[in-house]
Amino acid sequence: LKPAIVIHVVTVNSTFINNTAIANNWSGIYLHNSSGNTVSGNNVSANGESAANDAAGIWITDSVSSTMIINNNASFNIDRGIVVGGFNQTLNNNTVNSNGPWDGLLVVSATNATITNNTVDSNNWNGIDLDNCNFSTVTNNSVSSNSMGGIRISSSSGNTISGNTITNSSNAIYIYSASSNTITGNIATNNSCGIYLY
Repeated sequence: LKPAIVIHVVTVNSTFINNTAIANNWSGIYLHNSSGNTVSGNNVSANGESAANDAAGIWITDSVSSTMIINNNASFNIDRGIVVGGFNQTLNNNTVNSNGPWDGLLVVSATNATITNNTVDSNNWNGIDLDNCNFSTVTNNSVSSNSMGGIRISSSSGNTISGNTITNSSNAIYIYSASSNTITGNIATNNSCGIYLY
């Protein structure tokens, strides 16, 4: 086994601060069936054995609610950097880079998520991907040099994407099969396409 830290939580109101989870065979930090947790200041890097494992540096499942994910570094993970589902999640001031082959930050099957002030760059698919998300906010993030899209929204509604800076990606903002979303005040430069609706 590779020497590192893996956390599997089934609890409430727990705090995970300043841990290092490197080179685990699956996800570095994994939260399931819990609420009111804080995940802060952790370094989660190079986790996942292969993309087939469907792993992430930090994985918060859709059975989790009211989690604060702040000031973490998720880099060089195999598959994705951070995956978040559930209700009322907050992602703030995280650094998510060089993950892949998929997204840097995937928010899936989530409601009322807040994604702010994150730096998301050089991931091998989308920088920030909202999939089946509703009434969530993506604001003031720096998103650059992701291979596919900067910010992608699919099968989602009622979300607000504002004040983000997106550079050097294929599509800065890519909206697919989504409705009633608000896109305002974003800066998109040096991308193949600024805003792409499909």
